[in-house]
Amino acid sequence: MSKSNHLDISLRRLNLNEIMKLFYNIEGVKKADKGDFDSALEFFSKAIKLHPKDSTSYFNRASLRMYMGDIKGA
Repeated sequence: MSKSNHLDISLRRLNLNEIMKLFYNIEGVKKADKGDFDSALEFFSKAIKLHPKDSTSYFNRASLRMYMGDIKGA
């Protein structure tokens, strides 16, 4: 496999991970809005696992934990 094929595959994987990260964050917000906090936390954690350096997912999870009264966990 050529270098350009490896690069193409890597870019596609990155794009899919970006899309999934956005999906998990959106679903987490929807679940939180409906009061399903445990599911929301799971979605935010999945987004963090895909992109550990993305601050949005951490912010969403921490905000929800604060709302739930889990100051230390936030």
